Amino acid sequence: MHWQLANKSTEERLRIKTKVQGNATKFWRACGFRRIGASNCFAFSFDPHHQSRALASTSDFDPRRSYAKDIEDEETFDPNPSREVEELKIQRLRDSLPLHHAAVTLEDDELKTFFATHLNGNSVWDRVTTSEATLLHLTARELKPQSTRWLLENVENAEYWTSARDLNGFSPLEALQEKLETTRKQKKTKCQDLKHIRQLQEELVMGLLSSRP
Repeated sequence: MHWQLANKSTEERLRIKTKVQGNATKFWRACGFRRIGASNCFAFSFDPHHQSRALASTSDFDPRRSYAKDIEDEETFDPNPSREVEELKIQRLRDSLPLHHAAVTLEDDELKTFFATHLNGNSVWDRVTTSEATLLHLTARELKPQSTRWLLENVENAEYWTSARDLNGFSPLEALQEKLETTRKQKKTKCQDLKHIRQLQEELVMGLLSSRP
């Protein structure tokens, strides 16, 4: 497919890749394969009584997509991911969403202070990233319990973010759990991280309960 992408604009490359991926997905579904959860993986069950065997291909789940996120990924695509690519994405986040940039770059206590200084300004707190992550998603993933608590206590309607879902289908609590599972597999979880995770779980659960009538 590389020759098809040569000398193409970002939009054209994205359109070609989307078409190729769509055709591949249709082929495997026609062969009886169904998506595993919200992942990019498909599987076929040899059990004739498995629920997936009764699921029509048109009813199979497809994750939500964001054109802005797809364009960003295409513009920064690198077959050999490097630190420069990540820095470019962080730079773009700083230019477009300074609050969200702070959420992924500042330490927890610094972030809490940063949030407080911007509370009465012109900042738009309920904006989301190209992957539809709220500020609560970011503070949860980054293991920042103080900032998470501050958001829930000080930002109007922030408790409703506890049930918001990003493009991966995760709520902030589920994003935290996914982060925990990833770090567990990589054996990188530290004692301090575990403490923060417990605090975050408590804050997010309390925020979710308070948002219910």
